[in-house]
Amino acid sequence: MENIIGQNVTIYFNLHKKLWSVKHKGKVVAHVENVTIQPTKYHVNENARLKVINQKCRSVHAWINGKLIDFEAKEVDGTTVSYNPYKLGQFYDCETFKAFNDLDGKLHFNSTKKAIFYKG
Repeated sequence: MENIIGQNVTIYFNLHKKLWSVKHKGKVVAHVENVTIQPTKYHVNENARLKVINQKCRSVHAWINGKLIDFEAKEVDGTTVSYNPYKLGQFYDCETFKAFNDLDGKLHFNSTKKAIFYKG
């Protein structure tokens, strides 16, 4: 896994393993509790989200692309970001429930199923 530090990856929550999946060049390369990226794009497949809502079936349809920084566990202060297809069709700030798509910082994903966005 260390050889992909600095590379572009895709991060999403694996519904079966209850871990973060890390995809690199289209292939899942890791399932981890902690990962930090410099985000480049927040993605929600709207058609798949509507299917989840209508059929009440879970599927991976939201992810975040970014440059991989590390796999270290850490305590960071910042904005807690999450995604729930039933609450909002985008990633959102857990405190304000407003859409969140800030790219100017880092996202640390941890075992809470949420990500913390912070500057630094």
